Amino acid sequence: MQDFESNTLDQQAEEQIVEVISEENIEMKREAKEEKKAAEALQTLIDEAIVDQKNQFLRLSADFSNYKKRVEKEKLDSMKYANEKVIIELLGVIDNLERAIAHSEDLSNEESLLSGIKMTLKSLTDILKNHGLEPIETDGKPFDHFLHHAVMTEPSEEVEVDTIIQEFQKGYTLHSKVIRPSMVKVASKE
Repeated sequence: MQDFESNTLDQQAEEQIVEVISEENIEMKREAKEEKKAAEALQTLIDEAIVDQKNQFLRLSADFSNYKKRVEKEKLDSMKYANEKVIIELLGVIDNLERAIAHSEDLSNEESLLSGIKMTLKSLTDILKNHGLEPIETDGKPFDHFLHHAVMTEPSEEVEVDTIIQEFQKGYTLHSKVIRPSMVKVASKE
């Protein structure tokens, strides 16, 4: 009988162990399903975040591209119309010259024509000076190869060697940058 009881106890113990193992298996399967669902939810969140980041990058890329195009257009427009102010100011000079031409038909008024031309020239030089244009000084100045272009030399006892004797064409600087050197005659040794 002891064998029977021992077998029954062993069988009951086995059944309890199987039951515990089954419950643990069920619990592990349930936990695995929950973990799988959590992993899938996490993967969905990651995928959505990646798509959002990609869309944000594409929007930023398009915005930057549009910005570059807008800046380039503004730059081109700025260059295109950079001289507008100067040109508007020069229109007055053109008007004065046209009036001088119209009045030049009356040759009896030569003095006023010359006076009008001188005033127009002064107006033009004043406009250009206001925009940074300055004539290069040459009269009696020492020759400077950065400012002057010697087209002739002539021996002279009146001035020192390498002194400018005569100016053939005025030179100009624009905001201190030489844009046209003066064409000059320079004193040389005999």
